[in-house]
Amino acid sequence: MRVRDEVEASDRVLLSVALKAAVPLWVERVRGYSDWVRKQRTEECASVVAEMGDLICFRSAGKNTGKAPGSMRTGPNGLPLGRYGSTAHAFNCLAEGLALLALNHGSVEFAGMHFEASR
Repeated sequence: MRVRDEVEASDRVLLSVALKAAVPLWVERVRGYSDWVRKQRTEECASVVAEMGDLICFRSAGKNTGKAPGSMRTGPNGLPLGRYGSTAHAFNCLAEGLALLALNHGSVEFAGMHFEASR
């Protein structure tokens, strides 16, 4: 169990570092959105994170497989397992969603991190 705990801890650190880099970039990108677009994107991002959030922790195959992003992958029994590249999509929706929440409310906290933004 010790190795597993160390891997999970390193994954949390990587997610933290990635979000600390990505959220401010998303803040700058979404700052120019109209209120209506912000609301729509917040809802869309929340939906994606709710549906595919586990792929942020348990990465999908991604583009290094040689498969086209968005193409379906299947398990040995032929059942669909998800889309290639969906970890990146889920992560970007999480970062964009946090940026939108920070802009809309002035700040947001997630997983012990604090993000602030002003309009």
